[in-house]
Amino acid sequence: MLEELERPRDSFADHTLKTLWTTLQPACFVGTAMGTYLTQPFTFTLPGFDTRELEPWQLNDERWRRLRVVWPGISPPITASRPFTSATTA
Repeated sequence: MLEELERPRDSFADHTLKTLWTTLQPACFVGTAMGTYLTQPFTFTLPGFDTRELEPWQLNDERWRRLRVVWPGISPPITASRPFTSATTA
């Protein structure tokens, strides 16, 4: 084994913009991000997730739909409640 990262999420604690990453941290970050991006719409339908559509946001000729999501406490993201947006044409 060349390198091991026992607790990947904890390894990012106290990082700043100038903190150097280990060899495995970029792989952990990208893997988690891609898995999250691809599965989030389906994850929000699981029991315990609280979702509510918010007022749309208008930007120039685009109308953005917004969804408020509150995580149930299992593996929450950085914040337990946050809005998500998707663009539609006006």
